[in-house]
Amino acid sequence: MVDLFQPDFTATEPGRKFVGDITYLPFAGEEFLHLVTVLDCFSRKVVGWFIADHMRTGLGADALRTAAATRGGLDGAAFHTYHGAQYGSSAFAGL
Repeated sequence: MVDLFQPDFTATEPGRKFVGDITYLPFAGEEFLHLVTVLDCFSRKVVGWFIADHMRTGLGADALRTAAATRGGLDGAAFHTYHGAQYGSSAFAGL
């Protein structure tokens, strides 16, 4: 996988560069929810997110789909995240 950002997280227009990550949220004692976020590097705002009680590989794709719906598509966009199964899945690569 090529790092297209090299580490330049700035963008000259919205919808061209996105970054994402997963965080764990404590929930109901010893359980956790998993929050996946997608930020637009231009506006620095969350443009997509997904929350679930599991860490399945589709989580990254689910969050990116919400970003695509918010931004009207992902054509020509680049997405950066640290490597993880959620971002290397076939569901994610198909977006």
